[in-house]
Amino acid sequence: MKRKVGIIGCGWLGYRIAKYLSDSFEVHTTVTTETKIELLSSEGFHPEIINFDRLPGEDDISPWQKLLSIDHIIITVPLFSKRVSQDVLDIRIRNVSAFLARYRGPITLMSSIGVYKEVTGEITEELLPAESCSGEKEIRQLFKQANILRLGGLMGDDRLLSKYKVSEMDAAVNHIHFYDICRIVHLLITQSATATVYNVVAPLHPSKRQVIESQTGVSSGPSAATATGKIIVSQKMVKELEYQFIYPDPRQFHIPNNPGAR
Repeated sequence: MKRKVGIIGCGWLGYRIAKYLSDSFEVHTTVTTETKIELLSSEGFHPEIINFDRLPGEDDISPWQKLLSIDHIIITVPLFSKRVSQDVLDIRIRNVSAFLARYRGPITLMSSIGVYKEVTGEITEELLPAESCSGEKEIRQLFKQANILRLGGLMGDDRLLSKYKVSEMDAAVNHIHFYDICRIVHLLITQSATATVYNVVAPLHPSKRQVIESQTGVSSGPSAATATGKIIVSQKMVKELEYQFIYPDPRQFHIPNNPGAR
């Protein structure tokens, strides 16, 4: 019998993680809208509709009835975001925590390198403990076993930097291909990892200009000799999980590379 994985928030990233894990695990998911139910059901992902942004006083969120049968929970609902007000995030954190109640199995929380804010230079996890980060702090207080993955900019498939309005073209990118995230999550589950904090960013950091030129094949002007800005380092994760990136170079994210490899 397959072990069961619960994905809380099956959006763009959660869906890709679900597809990757489905060969090895029975996947159960939550979504916020009815429109995704048919697709996720057809793929065997056992979806349920849960709105984690509901206000206090509306229907209270009860603990997930499946908790006792789930072997690993993955939270992809954003609990840190520069585009969402802190009031909304606080409600979301409270509701996710209530949904997971006193779960004592392994948990992996998808966080963001955005927690580093205005810090520059080369950045490792030790610079900012989870206890100092909104979203991470609250989950860790309730679930000391939680792994935290601080993800770089999510790319791959339909997400290409060349599709976005971009400023500071000579700034270094801190991107990650979703396929590497899927493989790292699989490793965390199979290695029974707990209470880790990892930066998850591709090891190469070209400039935005270089990435866009590689994707479009069109020169956008002279490049600076060295990309500027912060560099998020993933060496701790690479060392502890003995991980090798499938997509180490953001300039190559648009080129398929061993999609069946584990």
